[in-house]
Amino acid sequence: MRRTLLTVVAATVLLVPLFGGSTSSSATPATVVAVAGCSLGGPTSYLYCNKTPRANFVMKHSDGTYYSYASGGEDGFPVYTSPDLLTWTPVPADARPQGSDGQGGGDGQDPDWLDADPRYWPPEVIERNGKFYMFYSAVASADSKPRTPSCQNNHFIGLAIADSPTGPFIDIGRPLMGGSGYNDADGTPWGQTRTIDPNPFVDVDGTVYLYFTKPGRCYAYNGQRESRIFVAKLRSDLKQLASDPVMVLKPSQAWESQTSEDNIKNEAPAMLRRDDRYYLMYSANGFNDDSYAVGYAVSTSPTGPFNKFNRNPIISSVDGIEKAGHNHIIYSPDDRHVYTTYNTFEGKFLSRIDVRGDHTLYANGPYATIGSGTELRVAPKPSGAPIYDASGNQTNTVYDHAWKASATASSFVPDGRHGPHKVTDGEIGVQPRFASYDWQADGERAGAWVKLTWDAPRPVNTILIYPSADPNHAVSSGILRLNGATTIPVTFPSQPKAPAIIGPDQLGGQVSISELTFTVNGFASGATGNAALSDISVLGPPPTP
Repeated sequence: MRRTLLTVVAATVLLVPLFGGSTSSSATPATVVAVAGCSLGGPTSYLYCNKTPRANFVMKHSDGTYYSYASGGEDGFPVYTSPDLLTWTPVPADARPQGSDGQGGGDGQDPDWLDADPRYWPPEVIERNGKFYMFYSAVASADSKPRTPSCQNNHFIGLAIADSPTGPFIDIGRPLMGGSGYNDADGTPWGQTRTIDPNPFVDVDGTVYLYFTKPGRCYAYNGQRESRIFVAKLRSDLKQLASDPVMVLKPSQAWESQTSEDNIKNEAPAMLRRDDRYYLMYSANGFNDDSYAVGYAVSTSPTGPFNKFNRNPIISSVDGIEKAGHNHIIYSPDDRHVYTTYNTFEGKFLSRIDVRGDHTLYANGPYATIGSGTELRVAPKPSGAPIYDASGNQTNTVYDHAWKASATASSFVPDGRHGPHKVTDGEIGVQPRFASYDWQADGERAGAWVKLTWDAPRPVNTILIYPSADPNHAVSSGILRLNGATTIPVTFPSQPKAPAIIGPDQLGGQVSISELTFTVNGFASGATGNAALSDISVLGPPPTP
């Protein structure tokens, strides 16, 4: 039985604040409001609190607009748009796939090959040659794909295509891998193999690859149920496989077996190309387990072989935030920075990720609230995000000047990982075990300093100074000197890992600086190690060309 889709109509499109609060239909941007009193965000601020209402897949349109496709189920795929990844507007559309009417349009019903209860899982969408391709996973009907005694789960990957990012998305009329002619290792045609978690990836040469999961709830190896990740090249029209799928990841590290389920997992692939390397992020353990977390593996080829990072996971439970997984990758408004969205038991997060100088991948999250404060959730808004005045007029965009600074220090541990450049690489201290990537003074405590200089003055609105996540190296206070003259006393919040925030009130408005020095003069209780900092962000509008 096919189910008719409901047409979604909205009389008024409302802006959705980041964390609750009232909505507004005025032209003024929605206020970026945080949880539990974190009020340092807003349309005029360069800061946000690193949760997001949209942790489902986000696509960046060629015109710069972000589209989020919410989880499916009975409500289809609700669509939201955003200019900055922070404020979201619901769109009067339901992007759920539908069958063809035979004349190039949709027939308003679920595709023929799906079950009456298709149980759609979150899709991913890519834009290509003026069209939008939605890859999704849903339950096939028993007629089209019979259940087997060992697997009552009947999810298969489908493809639907639209002329607009809001649909209608017209299904190709079969599972994506149906009739491909390729067989799994056990001889089963891939068109009959259960598949979930589609992640389409467009390489720099235009080739499209599809990463996906073969679910362990249906497949076992040597008696162990095990979810594994595969990749295949797609044809130029994206409607069929162009190569035999290759298995690229399977559970192999100790942290990946900490689940209450009988199915150990590598699932939810998310591909990032950076520095001519391919970083395949994935989740492990059960989705409803505290141990659910994100790791990655790296290769010089999109089809592998992939080598897992030996310090996985890089996104995991921390400081009361439990479970962190099934992430997606998205670029900032100006494409300078990479972000990831992911789910936790405490909500959905948006965190910056990037590659260190040693080609390892870091993730700035999730930040956690410790005690009664909320400062630890504060981060710079995504690079290129709009800044508004009090009347709702855009005045500037966000730019972090630190990455263009030259960094020096009073001293640093000479091991190649603790140099002063570490305060300008964008990596914020979250997990103490990654404090080995902080700037750390060599035998110095109070009096240790780090200096940033620029070849020309920079417009600055807000400065964030992040302490080390290692409590043995956590500073509590210091002196900030600007341009060799102006001095500002700095006191860090009492919460571990929370940044010191020097905003317009402390700076005296937006200022022009070519030199910044921070000198440590105090340490958190119990900290007996050398002075250390994880990062300094120097935020303001972009420099004048």
